[in-house]
Amino acid sequence: MINKRYRIFLILLTALVVNTAIAGNKLPEQFDIKGYFGGINVQKQWVNINGILYPVALNVTAYKSDGTTTSVLNLKPDARIGGSFVPSSNNGKVINKIWILPESKDKTPPG
Repeated sequence: MINKRYRIFLILLTALVVNTAIAGNKLPEQFDIKGYFGGINVQKQWVNINGILYPVALNVTAYKSDGTTTSVLNLKPDARIGGSFVPSSNNGKVINKIWILPESKDKTPPG
């Protein structure tokens, strides 16, 4: 009896953890910055969005619109992206998360 309850508890706990992890990476309603991806230089720690270079964190994470992660090196030129800033150690801000946004029918810059 205890063994069965323990297994049910583990299954429910696992489902909760997985659901929380997925929900935490869902596409946000708002971004600190949105635009078109123009390239990334991981060594120099910058990303090009709409032709402007922005600093990125060394541990920058890229998310697909379904919440799964991908490498920032997999971002395609001219992909619509959104990003979030966090404070950096030098009193500035860096992008630490980038989301690949769904394609839009019009080509006006997002945001």
